[in-house]
Amino acid sequence: YYGLKHPETFNTLSSLASLQYNSGNITKARESYLNLTSIIKDSIGENSQLYADNCLILGVIYRIEGKNDEAITEYGKVVSIQKQLNGENSLQYANALSSLGL
Repeated sequence: YYGLKHPETFNTLSSLASLQYNSGNITKARESYLNLTSIIKDSIGENSQLYADNCLILGVIYRIEGKNDEAITEYGKVVSIQKQLNGENSLQYANALSSLGL
């Protein structure tokens, strides 16, 4: 793998987005996480833990921004993915449901 599909590319983009978030630049972090989530979707698909993790972060960002409908949409994606990947009796699925209830 080279370019956007390389695991280190994901790590670098994720680190950048995290740095933006932690420094309080929520708008820039949202843009970076949206870009990263799109790259993940295009390269490894939506049914992956990496995609779910980024949707969860986007949900948090949207919630901070007061964009509740968008947050619910992202949390809903996480619930669906965790159910598929880990089953209804998993801790991951329970945590995803908990996030949706925030």
